[in-house]
Amino acid sequence: MRRKKRKAKGKRRLRQLAADNYLSTPDVEKLRAALAKTPSNARNAKKRIIVDVLINTGIRAEEMQELEIKDLPHRRRDKTLLIRHGKGNIERAVEVPASLIERVSRYCLVHRKGSRKNSPFVKSEQGGIISYSAIYYHVKSFGIAAGVYDLRPHKLRHTYATYVYNRFNDLRFVQEQLGHSCSRVTENYVGVLGIDRGKELEHIFDHIA
Repeated sequence: MRRKKRKAKGKRRLRQLAADNYLSTPDVEKLRAALAKTPSNARNAKKRIIVDVLINTGIRAEEMQELEIKDLPHRRRDKTLLIRHGKGNIERAVEVPASLIERVSRYCLVHRKGSRKNSPFVKSEQGGIISYSAIYYHVKSFGIAAGVYDLRPHKLRHTYATYVYNRFNDLRFVQEQLGHSCSRVTENYVGVLGIDRGKELEHIFDHIA
């Protein structure tokens, strides 16, 4: 009986995201311009902070739903956002840029003033936990207003991961930030952007407001 030849072991081929799964540099610039505008009312402020947090932290929409006031960096008195109910019910701390901490703090001061520490960070119209469909709607409508069509919560997550990897070239850091249990999932973001476009990461985080 003939034995089957084993394939020679080599470097595992890394999968890459399709270009339409993350934002291009021009679309990132459009979002930055929209985020820089002062919200005209509480509803617009809610849309803005949802998009701002998602693209600057890479957290899942489901994790955004569960965020409470006590989980926020300015309440924790450090530079991390506490995700208590991540995928697989795993807790993690996500590093957050200082500029975002300031905007989150300002949002709470204006729109969540007097809220208890266990209150939702972004509440529903009824005052409870915001639904996934509501987050999806806010992201989608914000994108349309900014001229960035087909914007979705997970697309913001993919954008964050792609640009962060290309800036720091640290797969482990991206894995920890996103809460991936397996590095193979994180490897999707490797090599998606060229070096020049990767430098645009600085513009995502700095001076949006």
